Amino acid sequence: MIIVTGAQGGIGTALLNDLKKLNQPCLAITTSEIPKDTNDLIEYVRVAKSGDDQTLYEEYLNIFKKYGSQTTGVALLHGVVYYVDREDGFLQTFRKNIEGNLLLTNVIIRAFLASRELNGKNTLCSVVLVGTASANRGGRIDSNPGYAVAKYALQNLVKAYGKSHADTLCRFNCVALGFIDSGLHGKNNSMFSYTERVSSIPMGRAGSVTDASSVIRFLLSSDSEFINGQTLSVDGGDFI
Repeated sequence: MIIVTGAQGGIGTALLNDLKKLNQPCLAITTSEIPKDTNDLIEYVRVAKSGDDQTLYEEYLNIFKKYGSQTTGVALLHGVVYYVDREDGFLQTFRKNIEGNLLLTNVIIRAFLASRELNGKNTLCSVVLVGTASANRGGRIDSNPGYAVAKYALQNLVKAYGKSHADTLCRFNCVALGFIDSGLHGKNNSMFSYTERVSSIPMGRAGSVTDASSVIRFLLSSDSEFINGQTLSVDGGDFI
């Protein structure tokens, strides 16, 4: 079973659709309303937004007690389950994207390992965090650099977790996404000229949500079982 957090965004939906085509059972964890068009392969669980790690731990422990022995991968599509109420744009963006992912990663690994002891099975697990290729370039001051700073930190986070948890048979990797044609980076985004932005990409097109989800799916699979602590860029050569 693959567990997907933040499953109702464009990339999350594409990942679930890809996994469904492969007849891969999934557990989709969301802070939003559970969709009505569910199916036998995808089960949804709704959790509350919270900055309290003990509350989150108990929720995820219950999830892993039930599904831990079947779980082979966890995709953390974002950390917005960590609720932040601040006026400061930099701090809010930074905390959502690094503190949120850090909190969720800590909670998930604790809950997974605890459930593995209870289930008595030495289950393998792959955790994938989603970053951005622009993290290596930095963000502009006028466009909130907290996002790029936090996403760059994710690349070091998976290295630290990859080293410290390698003996637990849990892997940690990151995908650094470039210009993906999703709800955030779509043709109707008024912040930039879509045509100009796409023309600047060496491969001459924007990435699709399937481009992103296929790499996430690879890192979640046993095909990548010797890849640990790495960041794979999915950007069409945009940030070479």
